[in-house]
Amino acid sequence: MYDVVVIGAGFTGVAAAALLSENNNTLLIDKDYFIGWRDATRNTKEW
Repeated sequence: MYDVVVIGAGFTGVAAAALLSENNNTLLIDKDYFIGWRDATRNTKEW
């Protein structure tokens, strides 16, 4: 169960999820396999 669900892992979605996750159980969802959109230099498979 999540307190907050953020849909969209662009720069703003990642920032919002990071801030909200400090006090809430947060889920970040995106249709792509990487986060940060244009700001991303690595995908999740490389982590």
